[in-house]
Amino acid sequence: MAGTGGERISLLAAGNTGGAGGGSSGGHEKVAERPLRFYLSAIPPSVCGLALGVCSLGVTWQSAAAILVASGWLRVTADIISLVAFNLGCTTLLLYMSKAVIYPTSFLHDVSSSLGNSVLPTFDMTLMVIAMWMYKHGLHSAAVAIWSVAVAVHVVLLLLFARHVVPAVKEQRWDDVTPAWIIPPVGIALASGTASEMGLQLGGYVGIFFWIAIFFFCFFFPAALYKTVSLGVPTPERQEPLVAIFAAPAALLLTVWIALGGHQGHTLTHFLFLLEMLAVVFVAAKIPRLSVLPFTPEHSAFTFPADIAAKSCIIYSHMYLVTRGVMVVCSWLFLFFATFVVTVTAARFCRAGLQALSDPDSLSDPEAA
Repeated sequence: MAGTGGERISLLAAGNTGGAGGGSSGGHEKVAERPLRFYLSAIPPSVCGLALGVCSLGVTWQSAAAILVASGWLRVTADIISLVAFNLGCTTLLLYMSKAVIYPTSFLHDVSSSLGNSVLPTFDMTLMVIAMWMYKHGLHSAAVAIWSVAVAVHVVLLLLFARHVVPAVKEQRWDDVTPAWIIPPVGIALASGTASEMGLQLGGYVGIFFWIAIFFFCFFFPAALYKTVSLGVPTPERQEPLVAIFAAPAALLLTVWIALGGHQGHTLTHFLFLLEMLAVVFVAAKIPRLSVLPFTPEHSAFTFPADIAAKSCIIYSHMYLVTRGVMVVCSWLFLFFATFVVTVTAARFCRAGLQALSDPDSLSDPEAA
């Protein structure tokens, strides 16, 4: 649980926060005494959500530059943001990959926990976005290989996730249900979206992941929303930022649906857009409460929903060939807000990580686990 001594979080302690305070005078000596894997083992799976948000921001900026305006300077700006976001996202993802390779015991603990297993699919979703970025920059073979691995990993994590869902459903354990449960079953839609962007045909079955996601969405989204809104089941303070995830599913499905050829005359197009707007309003109403919470890695849940909401608004406007007016203004507002959210969240992650490095005694010793 978050401490009450100020905004301080041990990023490397899998999201547990401690009291306020900076590094001690012997902080550098403490860091030197600790093996590298001591710090890697404590990196929370939530950093994968941050990596997904950072990489997706670059893609969204490029979409805005290509669709909303044609000015050269904005295209250059979007390319720069995309390049920076790609490198930062890859670096963040490599941190967690290093943990999985060097300290597999801690990684397996993440996989075995309900919350960790539900968040980990953001890892392979990030790989899909990276593959799409690489494909658009001419690295076709490498991109297809990475995309294929990412899809396989997502399917494995989805099957492992079922181990938590089935018992919870049978025993009606509503305490176990969190908004993060939406990620594994609905996030697989990104496979169809990225495959379409990369021009992969998959034997004519490129949309199969989208329809699988739609099927699961009809069950998991209402269940998570019902638990959050109606049941009155208390949510641990650390998990409260996960409510931001509600803004992502409809936006992701709308983006993928349009990429697959969904048109403005289809009922599903309007239904998903309306649902997205309602979800955004719902999450926005929670922001005053969430903004005063102590920072935890679960705040990464804000990043990708902000990105995908902006992108869905952009391509929805483009579908109607709108070049000015309310929709275009909303698209820019969404994009600027997403940029702000991702930047602030990434900065707070860096700050939390530096605080943890300066005070390694606040971390649990992996050797003792």
